[in-house]
Amino acid sequence: MRDIVSVIWYFLILIFGILVVHELGHVVAVSLLGIPVKLVYFDFDLNELSIGGGVVPDFSKMDCGEYCGLKVALILFSGGLATALFGYAIRNYHPIVGTALIGFGLSVGLLEVYGLNTSDITFWTLVFWLFVAYLLYG
Repeated sequence: MRDIVSVIWYFLILIFGILVVHELGHVVAVSLLGIPVKLVYFDFDLNELSIGGGVVPDFSKMDCGEYCGLKVALILFSGGLATALFGYAIRNYHPIVGTALIGFGLSVGLLEVYGLNTSDITFWTLVFWLFVAYLLYG
């Protein structure tokens, strides 16, 4: 029974780290760069087993200047960076989940910058980093 509770607890931490902290990282980056936000949303679909969300900046009210591409890249990478920092913060308490979130966050941040973050790639990236973390600490 204790193992089942542990797995459920780890799953909830993963969901929180991936969904909430990731999107909050985008919100903080958008706010720090002075870009107005139109919408922040979270999407959890049990039928397709998909978890996601997004931040929709209002670029029409922003004057990018010559650093527009850099600002967009920072916005995209910030969610992964926030997830990695959350993983680092909990690594001492949950080494497997924390390490997986660090690797997953940095990987997904780069995938978002390059536009490769489909749901399949994101899922298999998470599976890969959970496997690596399990090999290291399991």
